[in-house]
Amino acid sequence: MTILEHFSIVTRPYVDTARGDSKAYGFEMDDAAHRRLVRVLNKCRGQVAVSGYRCDLTDELFTGWRRYDAPHKQCHSIKQVRKEALCMIF
Repeated sequence: MTILEHFSIVTRPYVDTARGDSKAYGFEMDDAAHRRLVRVLNKCRGQVAVSGYRCDLTDELFTGWRRYDAPHKQCHSIKQVRKEALCMIF
């Protein structure tokens, strides 16, 4: 058996409060759905990585996970600076 049995990269819609347009995608998730997803991910036996913009909700949900913060960058669609992060449980 190797250390890396399962590795999942999870892409999900951004949290509404972390982006400018709440209707930009064909599939959206409200805060409750993000909470349910993280509860499931916390039960995974393998390694999981999730990317997304930093905001209060993601900081709360991914407490205890390893996190790599990308450099701040200007987001032209909302004319604000944002920070993207990769949260990892491994």
